[in-house]
Amino acid sequence: MKHLYILFLLFSFSLLAQVEHSKSEKSIKYYRDFDVDIADYPTGKMNKTRVDLFVKVPYSNIKFIKTENGFESKYTITITVYDEDKEKTFVEKMWNEKVVAKDFIQATSDMNYKFSYKSFELEPGVYLLRAELYDEDSKKTSFIEIKKIVKKYDSRIQISDLVFLTDSVNTASGMRYIPSVSNKFTDKDSTFRVMYEILADHKQNLFVEYRVSESKSGKSIINVVNTAVDSGKNIINYKLAKIKLSLGEYVVEIRIRNDEYKFVAETAKRFISKIMGYPSSILDLDKAIEQMLYIGTSDELDNIKSLSDYDAKMKAFLDFWRKKDPTPNTEENELLYEYYRRVEYANENFKHYFEGWKTDMGMIYIILGTPSNVERHPFEYNSKPYEIWDYYDINRRFVFVDQTGFGDYRLLNQNYGDWYRYRP
Repeated sequence: MKHLYILFLLFSFSLLAQVEHSKSEKSIKYYRDFDVDIADYPTGKMNKTRVDLFVKVPYSNIKFIKTENGFESKYTITITVYDEDKEKTFVEKMWNEKVVAKDFIQATSDMNYKFSYKSFELEPGVYLLRAELYDEDSKKTSFIEIKKIVKKYDSRIQISDLVFLTDSVNTASGMRYIPSVSNKFTDKDSTFRVMYEILADHKQNLFVEYRVSESKSGKSIINVVNTAVDSGKNIINYKLAKIKLSLGEYVVEIRIRNDEYKFVAETAKRFISKIMGYPSSILDLDKAIEQMLYIGTSDELDNIKSLSDYDAKMKAFLDFWRKKDPTPNTEENELLYEYYRRVEYANENFKHYFEGWKTDMGMIYIILGTPSNVERHPFEYNSKPYEIWDYYDINRRFVFVDQTGFGDYRLLNQNYGDWYRYRP
């Protein structure tokens, strides 16, 4: 039966071109395919803070059209800054971007990105920022909304937000640093850079403490650096080295003390560490193994779970998916990505008493993928709310009934094999 489920996963790739069916329409209308990062900086003005906005658009997530000179993509970015309740607009910026790729490989590569940068000033306070990308050729829209607290800088030593850097380029105008924007690193990274600004009221020596902490375990790496700063703005570019990252969330904290070793300022920023070549949604190894319920056998999962050593468990997890890779000679494991895409989709759309992947709808969706057709009956006069999912390719129909009236749709088809053995 497990082998049959794997075939369902592979053969249902073609169904993904259809509209995804779910109780929530949010993921049908919008999809996220770009990243945004925000940092604020002191300006020397009491009631004004500089806000820098970075936008990163992967080539693989926008549509390219073949031209005489290669491939071309056009899109529009709109940035709107509201108050916290979205009642008043403070900033609205719109601009067009054009990307040219010399060949198809360059146009579809996950390694290529287009960066955009905008800067504006805001008064200290709480804001809601909305970034929207409109792809002119595909006519698709993606948006991100972020709550941003713009700090008030009123001390003698002021430290800005920090920005993670991924690379640097030597240009005619000097060294140009490329921000991470996504704030994601991999378990293969041991060195990365941070950039920030210190605004000082006079020339002095400061003690700068860099602390990298794993959110789950609380383990930290601390390094203290004696840093000389001039009066006014000082741009600091610091390399964090020999950092061993495991899977999960981290935070970088920067704390500043003056020459008397008195604490004067601090800033912090979170980032995630993912597995190289694996989806960013996998941030907890034990959770990712638990979610393999619908594709791994009981013996396979028990063997992986029984390993207490993190490195050994990680190796077993990677080996499991390596064996399942339908195209082992390529960088991407299509089955892996599709499986966890479905898990993520189920969590977003089918969550109720359990996480979405544990519900009956989540179970069927993860195993079989997008239904060929969905009938929704939420307000029937003489019956409880129910949905019918049809899978034409395998000649199967599944009926889900909301027995409680609170949106807990349960699978009705008891005669369809051993589906029920997966229910929590």
